Amino acid sequence: MKNIIKVVINTPAGNVGLVVTDQLLQAKEEAVIISRHPENVTHFVARGACLVEGSIDDPLVLDRALKGADILYWATGERVYKYELYYIIFSILFAYLTMD
Repeated sequence: MKNIIKVVINTPAGNVGLVVTDQLLQAKEEAVIISRHPENVTHFVARGACLVEGSIDDPLVLDRALKGADILYWATGERVYKYELYYIIFSILFAYLTMD
């Protein structure tokens, strides 16, 4: 029996996140997608992806998405400023430390 892995993707509608999410669903893995615009990822939800609606800037959204996750696929845009990177790292750390 295959062990299913749970992967959280923060950019399911982006160029790379779209492919990553598609491949995970094709492989019958558990895909958890974070999106501020659920209307852009309905095709993934219809195929079995779990949607966590909200922003990656919200620690509570990250907390919900990361519960029980094996892998986090974290992609950022082309321009990430230092303060944004610090905030992202803090948000991930906060979500991880507050997991049950």
